[in-house]
Amino acid sequence: MSNTFTFTRIQLTNWRWSWPSMLLTGIVVPVLMSLGLGVYAQNLGGAAVEYAVIGGLSFSLLFELQGKIATNISFMKANGALDQLAATGAKRLQFVVGSFIAFSLLATPSLLITPVAVVKILGLSLSPSFTIIPALFFAGCAFLSAGMIIGALCSSLEQASSISLLLTITLLSLGPVAVPEDLLPSWLQIVGEANPAVHISEAIRYGLFGGDGIPWVSIAYLVGVTAILLIGAVVSLPWRHKRE
Repeated sequence: MSNTFTFTRIQLTNWRWSWPSMLLTGIVVPVLMSLGLGVYAQNLGGAAVEYAVIGGLSFSLLFELQGKIATNISFMKANGALDQLAATGAKRLQFVVGSFIAFSLLATPSLLITPVAVVKILGLSLSPSFTIIPALFFAGCAFLSAGMIIGALCSSLEQASSISLLLTITLLSLGPVAVPEDLLPSWLQIVGEANPAVHISEAIRYGLFGGDGIPWVSIAYLVGVTAILLIGAVVSLPWRHKRE
C-alpha cells in the first residue's frame, strides 16, 4: 500500500507545473465546446442540450485522463524511469493503481467545474443520481487503462500523443456522445453501440440529469470493457523486475 501512495505522490509531483495545460484542455476547451453545442442545441429542444454538456465532459475526461497518462507512460518508458521504479521491488499493479489515483485527482477540478459552469450558463437543472459515482469511476478506469496501453505500446512520445488524440476524436464522433441519437444516421447509431464513450456518456447523463430508467446495460458494458482494458494495461506495462 505504501508503494501505491508513493507512486501517486511521484506522479502528482511530476505534473505540478502542468496547470496551464490542465486549465486549457481540462476546463476552458470543454466549457467552450459545451457552450457552443449547447447554444445550438437549445433550438432543437428535448435532451439535445444535455448531450452538449456530456460531450464537453467526455472531451475533458479523454484529454485529462487518457491523453495525459499516455504521454506520461511513453515518456517514462523512453527515459528508463519505469525500469528504475521496477528495480525498487514494487509491483506493477501498485504503479498502475498509484498512477490512476494521481491522474484522477488531477482531473477532479475539470470534472467539477465543467458541468457546473455549463449548466449554470445554459440555465439547465441538475437531477443527480447515485449512478454518477459508478459511471465516473468506470469511465475514469477505462480511459486511464486505454491511455496506459497506448503509452506502453508506442515507440515515442509523439506517436503516443498522436494515437491518443486520434482515439479521442474517434470516440467522440462515433455515436451519440455529444449529439442526440435521432440526429445521427442509422449506420452511425449502430456503430455507436460498440463505442465505450457512448455508454459512458449515457451513464453520466443519467447520473446528472436523470431519465426514464437506470441504464443498466451501459453500466454493465462499462464494467466489462473496463476489466478488459485494465488487464491490458497491467500486462502491457514494461515492468522489468525479475523477482515479480
